[in-house]
Amino acid sequence: MKKGALDLTIKAMFAIFIILFVLFVGFSVLGTRTETLQQQGIFSQQRSEQSFFLNLLGSPCLSVASSANKSVNVETQGFLSQKKMDRNHLSNEDLRCAENYNFLYSVKVIDSVNGKEWLLGITPNDAYGNSRTLVFPTAISYDLVNSTIPTTNIGRALFIRYNGPLPALYGKLKEVCRSRISDSISLNLPKKVIYDNESNIFSYGNSLFYPYFGCGIGNFTLDSGRHLIFLSYNNGRVQVS
Repeated sequence: MKKGALDLTIKAMFAIFIILFVLFVGFSVLGTRTETLQQQGIFSQQRSEQSFFLNLLGSPCLSVASSANKSVNVETQGFLSQKKMDRNHLSNEDLRCAENYNFLYSVKVIDSVNGKEWLLGITPNDAYGNSRTLVFPTAISYDLVNSTIPTTNIGRALFIRYNGPLPALYGKLKEVCRSRISDSISLNLPKKVIYDNESNIFSYGNSLFYPYFGCGIGNFTLDSGRHLIFLSYNNGRVQVS
């Protein structure tokens, strides 16, 4: 091979090497950027879940009301009322005072002194989707009969959230009720979904719970499989098709 041709071949190979190196660096940076964005999304979701749980622990459904004056009651975050928890225990019902559109959740409160437990919100069920558990310390106030000073015990609250196709559908229904704007959602449902508005029962396969919607929802049935679901809002009612 002549020297000129050899030099040309070496230059061509060097150029190809440079191009491949630039592509490698570019894809590496893109991959790192994508991974970073995914991690940021996960952290953002976790912060949102923690914020919601803290708000729930300070909601009128569960928290002890502290009277700053005769006209103002302020719920105390993490200071839970035994009476309120007794009323919501084993209700298998979505709590009305803390609403979100991103996940289903259950709450388990445990008294660390006497071992008493409460299950609040929907009954824990892994069928509803992927679960994540958060734990927060709490105080539990017992309003005892014939006692002027309530007993307070330390405890912990376990917040179990579920995400997946069912929570996404349920959250979208609640969101359309709140916004009063029709919408649609594409889902692959692993199990059959049935809602009966007369009994207000939301069924998912063999599991069920009592939902809370801010408007009327028409009866609907969705078989398992892929769906493009239309949620049509009209005059305070959502129809699913």
